[in-house]
Amino acid sequence: MKVVGLTEFGGPEVLRTFDLPTPTPEAGEVRIKVFAATVNPADFYLRDGRSAGAVARFRPPFIPGVEAAGIIDAVGPGVGDRLQVGDRVTAHVMPLTQRGGAYAEEVVTLAKWTVKAPRGASFVEAATLPMNGMTALDAVEKAGARSGAVIAVVGAAGAVGGYAVQLAKAAGARVIADAAQRDRQLVRSLGAEMILDRGPGLADRLLEAHPGGVDGIVDAAGYGGALLRGIHTGGSYVFVAGGLRDEDVRYARENSIELQSVYVTNIPDSERMLEQLRRKVEDNELTLRVQRTFPPEEAAQAHALLAAGGTRGRLVLEFRAETE
Repeated sequence: MKVVGLTEFGGPEVLRTFDLPTPTPEAGEVRIKVFAATVNPADFYLRDGRSAGAVARFRPPFIPGVEAAGIIDAVGPGVGDRLQVGDRVTAHVMPLTQRGGAYAEEVVTLAKWTVKAPRGASFVEAATLPMNGMTALDAVEKAGARSGAVIAVVGAAGAVGGYAVQLAKAAGARVIADAAQRDRQLVRSLGAEMILDRGPGLADRLLEAHPGGVDGIVDAAGYGGALLRGIHTGGSYVFVAGGLRDEDVRYARENSIELQSVYVTNIPDSERMLEQLRRKVEDNELTLRVQRTFPPEEAAQAHALLAAGGTRGRLVLEFRAETE
């Protein structure tokens, strides 16, 4: 089978195609004939060496890719009857293994990270759902999104941020979001009730818009501790990107602000989340956004485009045409 991977760490240029044996699913796993795999910022960690320690015990080539969509063509023992050969599915994939990630014509992943693709969605569209969708859903739940709550989403025009706006809105929350001028129409269309300018001073603008502070913030842009002042005592700050300084942690403790992070691999109820996300797509509460597709041989160009910033939909590697 064809895969896209690397034997040395570096920039986008290290990505190239290889031929490898087709993997076999083990207990609790399924094998997917991949039609589409997304290009995510998370893929950079494997490509540029930041995950070198995690893959050091494996043989190259190392294969990136955390999301895929396609057709199940093999099922391992113990999977049960929820997933069967021939099902159209979308799945989260863990690339930090010997068998590697989703940039492949065939990929093996856990059944609990796999769900039937939303009705009416193409493989390219469906591939954008699992990792970013679970990240956003876990974030808005931790931020306290519910009827009557006020939730701020930072980085609202991005893949995770856009999902977070829609999911918080669907939960009944009022959503305040940030956006550059060029992204305001997009963010408003996703359901934000109020849009603030991006950039330094966002916490001040947040307090002006909602005196006393919001119930929770989903930070998908890595603003960090500068946002904490915009949360009321007892609220929640959830960071998807970036981190916090010691003084930020102290401020949060002194003001009873709950600090939480999101890491998809550690989500215990991923099957429940994926099923919920699929239904929300089918009910038109969640929008699958694709900006551009690439053949696998152009994975380096896709990485370079994503690294340049400004994409407002997912970049997707298309391993097979929809009609195959």
